[in-house]
Amino acid sequence: MSTEATISEILATCEKFRIVSSGAGKSQLINHVFQVNDAKVSDDRPGDAEIEKPITSQQNTRFVLHDSRGFEPANLETFNIVRDFIEQKSDRNLELRDRVHAVWLCIQTPTHGARVLETGDEEVLKLAHRCQIPVVVVFTQFDRLVRQPGYKEGDFEASVQILQDAASKLRIPVPRYITVSVRKKYDKNIPVLVDITREVVDEHVKGDAWVIWSVAQRASVPLKIEACIAKGMNSYWQALSGAIPGVGHMLLHQCLATVHREIIMCWNFPDAENLLIDDKFRHLMLYVVQDMHTGSGAASAHGPEEGKVNLEKITQFLDLCTAITPAIAPPAAILGLAYLFLKWLSSEVLENTSDVQRVLIAYTVDLILVLVELLNFALLKTSTSGKMTWTELDEAFQAYYRSPLQPSVHKRVRDLVGQHGRPNLDLVIIREKIESIVKECRS
Repeated sequence: MSTEATISEILATCEKFRIVSSGAGKSQLINHVFQVNDAKVSDDRPGDAEIEKPITSQQNTRFVLHDSRGFEPANLETFNIVRDFIEQKSDRNLELRDRVHAVWLCIQTPTHGARVLETGDEEVLKLAHRCQIPVVVVFTQFDRLVRQPGYKEGDFEASVQILQDAASKLRIPVPRYITVSVRKKYDKNIPVLVDITREVVDEHVKGDAWVIWSVAQRASVPLKIEACIAKGMNSYWQALSGAIPGVGHMLLHQCLATVHREIIMCWNFPDAENLLIDDKFRHLMLYVVQDMHTGSGAASAHGPEEGKVNLEKITQFLDLCTAITPAIAPPAAILGLAYLFLKWLSSEVLENTSDVQRVLIAYTVDLILVLVELLNFALLKTSTSGKMTWTELDEAFQAYYRSPLQPSVHKRVRDLVGQHGRPNLDLVIIREKIESIVKECRS
């Protein structure tokens, strides 16, 4: 798969991230990372191998889980079922959508001298190494060790040494490992686990599997942002580079709609198509970036002193201007999108001019930061596993728009793309600048 594929193209060929979980403490971990509560996973209870049975969630349709409970070499029949499944799903000739993308070997963090690795754990490590499947050793329920009386920082090092010795005995590289807990105040390593998984997937699985992972997971905002910046504007860059026919013919508003949809898909919010891709939300985002067009006559974006944006009036104005022709000139005094900006947006072809590049970059950054706010609101209200409402979306938008952060973003974009002179054509530099603006604003 081309590294220049858009998110839509990537998800069309591989719509779900396929992960195998094995060991203790995985149930809460899966629920936490993917923000679900309906994926029924056994927590290392002995029983028949059910690894072939895919576990999915209505609350997050971008991942599929295979639970390898019962993975015990002493039970030869069960062991063979698990081994055969992993070998089959690791075949490099398979389509990416049919392969196993990663394995989490979950081990309950040992306390009081408990055993670190069972024979079955070692078999998982050997199998993953032989099949060249990305594997992360996840020491779960780490808080149980930390909360013990007399706990010292070095208490976990004995477990690390045992893992290293096991890898040496098995003649395999020491696997990546991480300690995690889903308990509040101890869950800071959950995003680290997400990032480590992204790294091992990128190392072992060629192509854009890491993008599928970034979409599926819901615990690392930086990874979502990375995917947005790397892929969200690809249709724009490819068109300007000649990779997509039609430069000079595609209209700017069509490109913006595509960028909007691509970025939204990265975040994997419930009801995304109903709310986040809805015209009303796009109207709000267009309202924010209109000051990036020097000839629109639009006022600069404002801070908290301006109050809430009136979505109803913006929508009414856009309804009037839906089919702009030279003969139609709605009253410019209507509060909402400036008429000249809307007319320019509707008729401007996709060209690499300063105005076009400034609007696209501002739209990308603004949308990402609104979605960061939305994630924060949704998590506070524990609604990521339920239905998102317009109330939450409006609160997230207003929180960004009315903050001093929003005009600061636009100032940075103006500094990046001046009003005069040829715009920067170096995609790498532009991506780095966009990433830098987002990181600065988030911090």
